[in-house]
Amino acid sequence: MLKYATLTSLALLLFFSGCDHDKKKSETAEMQKTSATVISLKPIEDANGSIKIVKTQNGFALENDPNKILIIDIFATWCPPCRAEAAVLGDIQKKFKKDVQVLGISIEEDVNDEMLAAYKKRYHADYTLTNSNNNQKLIDAVAENLKIGRRFPIPLVAVYKGGKLVNYYSGATEEEFIVSDIKQAIGQ
Repeated sequence: MLKYATLTSLALLLFFSGCDHDKKKSETAEMQKTSATVISLKPIEDANGSIKIVKTQNGFALENDPNKILIIDIFATWCPPCRAEAAVLGDIQKKFKKDVQVLGISIEEDVNDEMLAAYKKRYHADYTLTNSNNNQKLIDAVAENLKIGRRFPIPLVAVYKGGKLVNYYSGATEEEFIVSDIKQAIGQ
């Protein structure tokens, strides 16, 4: 009899724990759907402008053009592979101007607009670079989205379409790989 009571109690405990867990899980998913975070960044090219990135349940998108492919380049001005990849991303921005927005986010806390402008010119980073207090917030959110932790190699390039991750690359990457992902995402 004691054995039967113990098994019944255990079964009820597991049943109600599972129901509670599922309820919490569905509440969390619902909150994620309804409460998108917007991260506002300042481009170095326009001191009064801002770029708004929407953090979705599965990634990131541009607030004003959510279906445009968003490429987030996390880099440092002192990093040789980042410097090499800057020209690659600049070429991609030119080739896919209407379909793609490349956004460069520096990991450096002490970099100013002039330093970023010099980096842009010297390494042909012909895309939008930001220098914002929110850079770190976006970097942390991207790392969380990619499940790579806070310490990761740079450059880190993440490609998003419609708020969903297409692919990401850690370290210098050949242009063909990124272009292939872009073409697939836009249906070419």
